[in-house]
Amino acid sequence: MFRALRAYCEELTGSSLLFVSLLDADGRQRRCVYAWAEGEEVDTATLPPLDLTASSPHSRAILTGDAVVVENLQAVMATIPNAVPVGHDRDPRLTQVSIALPLAVLGRVIGGFEIQIREHADPWGCIPALRVAANLAAAAIDNVRMVAQERELRLAAEVSERRYRNAHEAERRAREEAEAALRERDEFLSVAAHELKTPVTSLRAGAQLILRRFGKGNDLDPVPLIRALRIIEHESDKLGRLVALLLDLTRLEAGRMRLDCQAIDLVAIARAVVERAQARTSLHELRLVAPTQAMVRADPLLLEQVLVNLVDNAIKYSPNGGSIRVNVQSEPEWLQLAVSDQGLGISPDKRARLFSRFYRAHDESYASGMGLGLFISDQIVKQHGGSLVAEFPPDGGTRMIVRLPACRGEIAEGTRI
Repeated sequence: MFRALRAYCEELTGSSLLFVSLLDADGRQRRCVYAWAEGEEVDTATLPPLDLTASSPHSRAILTGDAVVVENLQAVMATIPNAVPVGHDRDPRLTQVSIALPLAVLGRVIGGFEIQIREHADPWGCIPALRVAANLAAAAIDNVRMVAQERELRLAAEVSERRYRNAHEAERRAREEAEAALRERDEFLSVAAHELKTPVTSLRAGAQLILRRFGKGNDLDPVPLIRALRIIEHESDKLGRLVALLLDLTRLEAGRMRLDCQAIDLVAIARAVVERAQARTSLHELRLVAPTQAMVRADPLLLEQVLVNLVDNAIKYSPNGGSIRVNVQSEPEWLQLAVSDQGLGISPDKRARLFSRFYRAHDESYASGMGLGLFISDQIVKQHGGSLVAEFPPDGGTRMIVRLPACRGEIAEGTRI
């Protein structure tokens, strides 16, 4: 566009210079956007913005909104401090005529352009044709600006819409997560109430049986009394474990679970857990496969709790009995403890959330529990710097694997680290 304007002015007037400037946003300065002098285009990036001064023909055209013709340019330029016409470094011959016109759109001045001519017989006679060129150039510049502004507005609208969609999506996800958390909490409270009520009911029944027997006087049959006391022992143990799970959950969520780590023999703990579990079941055959000793740095009570939970789950979810194998393997950097059963297993669609809080993979089963055992076990193992994963052999059942960092060197059992 500017080159077409230059060619038009050069052909019409024989001009040797064209200078096009646009006003800044507040209309106080003009910045050169195109300059041509003596056959060469000038790099406008090197030209500073100029204040609007009444003595400059270019500025006067912008300020008055009308054409300005100066036929004694050198005398005018001499009144402007530090004024050096563009292109004089290329051709020192003096130009005498300057014609400047405003660039206006619907009466709104957006800039101006100026041509300089060494001499011209009738510069005012060129004004009508140059005014047409100025109007066309102004309209073209304004269109370019409008397109650019429209593009910026469209991009801004797209960014705003994207931000709105993202915010709306984040709000939707947060709302769904909050609703899911509420449902999870309500379901957990219901399950916890049921799980706690069951042993309490059994305890009460056992106590009532004993009271009735003692109420009959000296005729006491020890068999039902022993059975009632065993019920009380079993259910009180179950109730204690349920309460312990709730307390562990509270400590985990509050960040108050502390590890009392020391060097302990994992094999000794596994042997004790297996023996106690075997004494409680006649349907299952528990077998420990382990080396003589496997030292690990851990909290003995918490690590035993993890192993008890894994073995109890293996028994609970093997309702038809079968073999349960506890395997301890020692590696240079890691110790691995695996509990394998031949029970119900876990359906593929439920495996992803197996270690989630309150999640019950067998929620349709009466023996499903509160959904805390694996979650707490996983957190305990992670606090020890280890991992707890589940595997599902092709022939069925479940294999839970605990990996813990092994102790280096000879460390006496029970030593604090």
